[in-house]
Amino acid sequence: MTRTILAFLAFSPLILPQAPAVTPARVEGRLVDAGTGEGIRKGWLTLRGAGAGAAGYTTVSDANGNFVFEDVDPGRYSLSAEHAAYLRSNNVSGNAGGQINVGAGEIVKAGRVALTAQGVISGRVTDEGGDPLPGGVQVQVSRWRWDAQTGVRTLTQSKQTTADDQGNFRLSGLAAGNYFLSAYGGRTTAAFDDRTVMHGAEAYTTTYYPGASAPDAATPITVAAGSEIANMNLSLRKVRVSRIRGTARDISSGETANQIALHLVPQGAYPISPVTNDAVAVVQNGVFEFPRVMAGNYTIVAPDNAGSAHLVGRYDVAVAEADISGILLPLGPGAAVEGRFKMDSGEAASAGFVFALRSADGAGLNLASKSDATDATARASGIPPGRYWVDIRAGARADSTYVKSIHFGEADATLKPVDLGSGAQPALEVLISPNAGTVSGTVRNDKGDAVAASQVVLAPASRELGGIQRLVKIVAASQGTFRFSGVAPGDYLALALEAGDAGALRDPAFREALADQGTKVTVQEGSMLTIDVPLIPESIGAAALAKLQ
Repeated sequence: MTRTILAFLAFSPLILPQAPAVTPARVEGRLVDAGTGEGIRKGWLTLRGAGAGAAGYTTVSDANGNFVFEDVDPGRYSLSAEHAAYLRSNNVSGNAGGQINVGAGEIVKAGRVALTAQGVISGRVTDEGGDPLPGGVQVQVSRWRWDAQTGVRTLTQSKQTTADDQGNFRLSGLAAGNYFLSAYGGRTTAAFDDRTVMHGAEAYTTTYYPGASAPDAATPITVAAGSEIANMNLSLRKVRVSRIRGTARDISSGETANQIALHLVPQGAYPISPVTNDAVAVVQNGVFEFPRVMAGNYTIVAPDNAGSAHLVGRYDVAVAEADISGILLPLGPGAAVEGRFKMDSGEAASAGFVFALRSADGAGLNLASKSDATDATARASGIPPGRYWVDIRAGARADSTYVKSIHFGEADATLKPVDLGSGAQPALEVLISPNAGTVSGTVRNDKGDAVAASQVVLAPASRELGGIQRLVKIVAASQGTFRFSGVAPGDYLALALEAGDAGALRDPAFREALADQGTKVTVQEGSMLTIDVPLIPESIGAAALAKLQ
């Protein structure tokens, strides 16, 4: 009997348990215009699974804006939507958190997916006689944006296009907001530095609408969602320009420098991104040239070139009408700074403290150097000469400590920038106190109810101290409550925004515009304070921001 059974098993097919079949799901919703609520036809929608290699699905909305994804595998998905006449949106599900959870066999309602109609700016660019310029003209719109760490305001390009042979242009895909329209001309569109030069000493320069040479004299164009602003015409300005020529030399070896990038930065100006090639020169066999420079005061800067040379330097130059030649730009390894951190009781601070240096010679000179930190001493090197603010980061001990004082040699740098030369510098002596204050609180609406805020800022109440970024603290209050730790003694202003730009909150000018909407508080050493801060509606914050733009 045993042999019979074994023989039967040996010649029988192997039967394994089968995995249950996965029932596909269905995801449906409606694509609508955010302004009118009407359905959008022929919109493209993409359902993308979480994680690398996850499944993705694409569909198109029908004549009423309805869309359906069939045969969707179970999982978690993000939904994006786009249409030629609207701004692309990602993670746009009407469900909480913007994610769609799909179970086997389910019919999932994605809800209303709203797209905002794009704004458009169109017009024509000509020369001073009303004729199109040869070779193409670059046209762009830019907006002010704020750095999230420093609060520095930068005019940043949003869109760019090339005018046609008649000078006509159309810039689409614009979100609602204020824009600066500008244009420049040239023989080719391939290089910024091949612009058409007229009469030898004159050149067409970047011109801002309606005819200014710089953004601070320009008129911003307000674009509403779905609007087309037509007839924004520009005549490029022809201005007298000068050449700046010179040589760059390594002061440590005496040899001429080579392949070192130099930047020409207007003194005291705001930064503009991207920088045009007219403001950049490369040292070739010791020689450099900026061929088209308008009158003004500038700084030639060699930031820390990451190549084998590691040479830095700077040179201030005033440009009038005549060409400038014979400049000798000294380059060297830059300043080396050591930071020493001590507790106010006298012992060395524990590891984790670092310092960063940020240029104080005008926002347009955006130089910074961050130290390495392995113990209570931190070091930074390769820093071009100049004035710098010192920012201190406390790492794991940020909750209980604050910077009590900073000395750079004999100079008090607690609330002032340091002045760096070349080579070895005095040590930064940073005194740390363990008795920092704490400010906790609740964000409340006009009814007194606790509400969420996207950003809560605690910053010095005075403008003089408001630009010292280590004293500015920003947190989120998603549940309506917040806590600031590591607060130095002083007078502060607390603001809570329903929605906003964290970088703009670091700008003292923006905070001043909202000062009457906040709460003032005085912090002493070791204080543990609790305050209420009124919620600033998104519309009020946006209006204050628009005035700065």
